[in-house]
Amino acid sequence: MDCDKVDYDTDNYLIIASGNVVVKFVKQDTTIKSDFMTYDRINNSIKAEGNVKILRQGQVITGDYIFVDMNEENALIENPLTTMNGNITMRAKQGNVYGDRIVQENGSLVVDGSLPIDFRSANNGPRVDKMLVRPEDSLSDASERGLVNVTAKEIKITQKGDLETLALKRFKVKKGKWPLKKMPAIKIYTNKHHDYFETNLWEVGSYRGLGVFTGPGFVLELPKGSVLKAVPMVNYESGLGVGAMGRFSSGTNRTMAAYGTARRKFIIDGEQKLDDNLKLIYGINAYMDEYFLDRGIHGFTQRKIKVQRFQSYREPK
Repeated sequence: MDCDKVDYDTDNYLIIASGNVVVKFVKQDTTIKSDFMTYDRINNSIKAEGNVKILRQGQVITGDYIFVDMNEENALIENPLTTMNGNITMRAKQGNVYGDRIVQENGSLVVDGSLPIDFRSANNGPRVDKMLVRPEDSLSDASERGLVNVTAKEIKITQKGDLETLALKRFKVKKGKWPLKKMPAIKIYTNKHHDYFETNLWEVGSYRGLGVFTGPGFVLELPKGSVLKAVPMVNYESGLGVGAMGRFSSGTNRTMAAYGTARRKFIIDGEQKLDDNLKLIYGINAYMDEYFLDRGIHGFTQRKIKVQRFQSYREPK
C-alpha cells in the first residue's frame, strides 16, 4: 500500500490510509486507487471512498464507493463506470467483481466509434466484399444511416488477457421492419487489437478440393489472444463424405486445415504476417485468391509457399 498518511486504530484493528492511496493485488493483476481507504484486519476487508478507481486487465472502473471482501475475492461497487479499450463505456447503479468477471446491474452500454464485423465465411463461398453493390442495397450503408437495428436480451463482454469475447443471447437483426437474422445465441471472439473475428456459428460453404460442406463450429480459446475453431463436417462432391476442418486465428497468423472423404484431399491454406509490409502465404491443394493493386491473381496449387511484399494503405479521412 502507498499513501500520503496512515492512521492505526488498534482497538478496532483498523488501518486507515488517506491521500493518493494505491493498493496492488499482484496475483489478480488489479490495482485500486482512492482518496481514503480502510483495511479491516478482523474481517480481512477493504473499504475505499473518494475518486475510487480500479485498474484491471486493461479495464478501468470508477465509482463512488467500493467494498472488497478478500476472503471471497469479490468486490461491490456503487455507481460503477467501466471503460474498455477506450471506446466501450458501461454505467450502472451497482457492480460486482467476481474473479475474472464484472457484473453491472441496471445500467447502459455505449460504444463510441465503429467496430465492423465481417460475417462472410473466412475461407469459402463467393467474395461478396469484392462485388459492387448499390448504396441503397448495402447493409453497411443502411447501418450507417441507422436503418439496421440489432437487439439482444443479454450482452456479455469478457476480456481475458489479450482475448476478448462478445456473447449475445436472443439477438435479432432488422433492416427497417424486415427481419434479417434471429438466433438464440452467438459468441464472437477477437484479440485486443481486433485483428480477426471468429464465431461459434454453424459453418456452411464450399471449397475447391473439399466440395460443399456443413458442420457445427466449436471455438477453443488459446494463449496470447488466439483461437482455434474446430468443425466436424459432412461434405459432398460426386459423393457424400465426412471430415473435419480447423481454423487458427491470431494477430499475425490465419491458417485453415481440412480433410473430407468425398475427395480424400488434405487442404492447408494460410498466411503469416512477418512485419507491417511483408507476409508469407502458403498452401497445399489450395486455391489462392489474392488482390494486389486491384489486380486479381488466381491460381490452384498442390503446394505453394510464397513471400509477398505489400504496401500499407490507409483510407483518407
